[in-house]
Amino acid sequence: MYNAIMDVFTRPNITHHLEAPSANGEDALFVCEKDGCIWFCIADGAGGLAGGREASRYVVDAFSRLLDEEELHSPDDFERHLRRWDRDIAAMSLTGETTAVIGKVVNGEVIGASVGDSQCWLFHPEFVYELTQLQGRKPLLGSGEAVPIGFGPMAFLGVLIVASDGFFNYAPLAQIKPLAYSNDATAPQFADLARNQSGALADDLSIIVIRQP
Repeated sequence: MYNAIMDVFTRPNITHHLEAPSANGEDALFVCEKDGCIWFCIADGAGGLAGGREASRYVVDAFSRLLDEEELHSPDDFERHLRRWDRDIAAMSLTGETTAVIGKVVNGEVIGASVGDSQCWLFHPEFVYELTQLQGRKPLLGSGEAVPIGFGPMAFLGVLIVASDGFFNYAPLAQIKPLAYSNDATAPQFADLARNQSGALADDLSIIVIRQP
């Protein structure tokens, strides 16, 4: 598992899972809580392109260094960093392309930005909403032409699920919802929804679940 901050959290409302069918997984994630703020990042390196693994790890490493910056207050702030990383990755000859969902939960709100086909969903007690629904699937970070789209601030109540397409492409929404509305389902349990009958995954999978106490 790469850059996942602790397998067992002191706070039970944050769980995560990262798994790849092979040793060369291209997903990466970062999540941590600091000073009352929960920071989260999912990156899925583009398959079929050299350097996807390196690109996704560049994103989570760069995101982890943002935690002490105080200017991340709006979707524009998150978009700005994604655009900068897009240029940085594009300038590295050995680094490929990646999706990204980055954001934070603070003061009862969720805010962030994304690009690609990794997703962020809010399972509110009264509705289900995809925060990343307006994002562009391509160009990806590392192309030098990515157009990140911000989301929020949106009131956070219920369960926030951030995951790569290895989860959302294979886990039916009709099965995700009952787990989201249960009281104690964890990220590994959600990940199991994406497995085939033999228990294997069809793609790399990374997922972060943040549950409102």
